[in-house]
Amino acid sequence: MSHTGGRWLVLLIGLGVVGVGVGMMVQAVLKKFIDNLHMAKMNAHTRRTVETLGLMGILARGGVFSVLGVFLIIAAATFDSKEAQGLDGTLRKIATTPFGPWLLVAVALGLVIFGVYSFFEARWRKTEPG
Repeated sequence: MSHTGGRWLVLLIGLGVVGVGVGMMVQAVLKKFIDNLHMAKMNAHTRRTVETLGLMGILARGGVFSVLGVFLIIAAATFDSKEAQGLDGTLRKIATTPFGPWLLVAVALGLVIFGVYSFFEARWRKTEPG
């Protein structure tokens, strides 16, 4: 951030990462991920499972992206490059908050759920164009 415009670049990247995270969460709530899956080939129980895992997992992933972007924005606003964190640094910052351990458990479970959803997505993802 010592370069001319570096602070603004970090701010723009942070805003972009927050935007991506919020976009993921909106897509999850609107269940847009279903459009990319062969839902008709699943039985009713599998469909409900995939919808639930997709919603929860994509929400968690979007939340992690959003928090990461917020730390980048804070780094740009305070002009402190030490505030800019990767995913590991973001999780460490979360751990220092009063509800840190519980938040980390929630993040971990959410990312595990996203991983499980990804297996379903790999199995039933639409691959043909259109």
